[in-house]
Amino acid sequence: MTRLRAVLVDDELFARMRMRTLLLQADVPCEVVAEFGDAMSAQQALDGWRQTGAMPDVVFLDIAMPGVDGMQWARQMAKLDQAPLVVFVTAHRDHALSAFEVAALDYLTKPLRQERLNETLLRVKQRVDAAAAIQVSPSVVADALLIQDRGGVLRIPVQDILYLRAEQKHVLIKT
Repeated sequence: MTRLRAVLVDDELFARMRMRTLLLQADVPCEVVAEFGDAMSAQQALDGWRQTGAMPDVVFLDIAMPGVDGMQWARQMAKLDQAPLVVFVTAHRDHALSAFEVAALDYLTKPLRQERLNETLLRVKQRVDAAAAIQVSPSVVADALLIQDRGGVLRIPVQDILYLRAEQKHVLIKT
């Protein structure tokens, strides 16, 4: 099982230490690749990871931080093509709706509980695995479409297809 790559962004050192300890004890294998006390430092690292193709899987992000707060930074990350998943970790319950408006995967409240973190990591793992499964290598290109029709399988060369159109419960293939 591959380990999830996690980044911790929280201005409180003890909160990051607690999170790191819980991640090491989690049911889903997880590696903390970096920790930051502010969003701007984390953004600089993210820019570097994007260039090298080593983007982390998930960012555990506090909301109330000096400078750019976690919510502002999450809005910036949501605009990126290949942004890591965001899980907010905060002592404030009143930002939950805003968190999901910026496509956060989850919203954890402090003090963290191991069971709740395990549930979140399982969802992160499922999302990461699903994204990896749909990635297709550019060198692999299908040359035909296989269609189940009346108990048999038809092979239709892709170059023969003019268009596809959904019609209720069926797909019309114009060749």
